[in-house]
Amino acid sequence: MEKLAALRGYLQGQFPGASIRDSYDVGRMAQVFRIEADDIGGLRDAVVSTEFLEEYSPDKMGKALIGLRVADHLRSAKGREVLVTSWGVEEREDRVIKTRPKRRALARCLVFGQLSINSRTVGG
Repeated sequence: MEKLAALRGYLQGQFPGASIRDSYDVGRMAQVFRIEADDIGGLRDAVVSTEFLEEYSPDKMGKALIGLRVADHLRSAKGREVLVTSWGVEEREDRVIKTRPKRRALARCLVFGQLSINSRTVGG
């Protein structure tokens, strides 16, 4: 798809030498670009909504991304993903659950719905 190629070209221009991989996330209806580069301190995720991709033609994609300062957001987004939509850019906490080692088992149960809580009547 030409639009994805334009987006990849923008990211490669902004982060030369970076490893850039992308895949489609059906649940979020977005193309997720994972950028790994030493100059930005590791991994960054750009989550680009399908509506954004549909709104801009390939020849206007770069100009839109520059105007939204997507690369600047990616550089400053330590521990957060950068969400790009038709409404603009937002930095969100990364979807990976970060917990202390003792709480990992509880977090895993909560995420996968495996936690059962005994119910009892209170007050009565």
